[in-house]
Amino acid sequence: MVPTRTHVRGDPFKKLQKILGSVEGFLRSQQKVRREVSRVTMDFAKALRTARAARGLSQKQLAALAELDSSFISLLESGKRTPSTATLEAISKALEVPIYLIMLLASEPEDLRGLPQKEARVLGHQILTMLTQEPAKTD
Repeated sequence: MVPTRTHVRGDPFKKLQKILGSVEGFLRSQQKVRREVSRVTMDFAKALRTARAARGLSQKQLAALAELDSSFISLLESGKRTPSTATLEAISKALEVPIYLIMLLASEPEDLRGLPQKEARVLGHQILTMLTQEPAKTD
C-alpha cells in the first residue's frame, strides 16, 4: 500500500522546498558578504603608529595610558597582531581620538571605494592636523 499525502493548506513538500530555497538564497548572500568583508584590508599598524606619533607619545607611554603591555603595542604597530575592538577602544580612549578616525586611518585605498582620491587626501590631511593638535582638556 502506497501512503498518500493529505493536502492541508497546500503541499507540505512544496512548502519545505520553498523554505529550503529561501535558506539557500540567504546562505549565498551571507557568503557574498563574507567575501566582501575579507576584501577589506585595514592597516591598523600604520594607523596606530601614525596616531601615536602625531600625539607625541612613545609606545611605552601609550601602553601605560591604554593599560596594555608595551610589547603588545609594538606587535600591533609592526602588524604582527591585529587589535580587537576592545583594544582599539582602549587605544582610542588613551589617544583621545574617536575610534572611527583610527578606522579611517587604517583604511587602504581599496577600502575607500567611491571616495575620490583628492577627497581622501584632503580628509587624511585634516585628520593628521586634528591629531597633532592638543587634546581638549575636560574638567
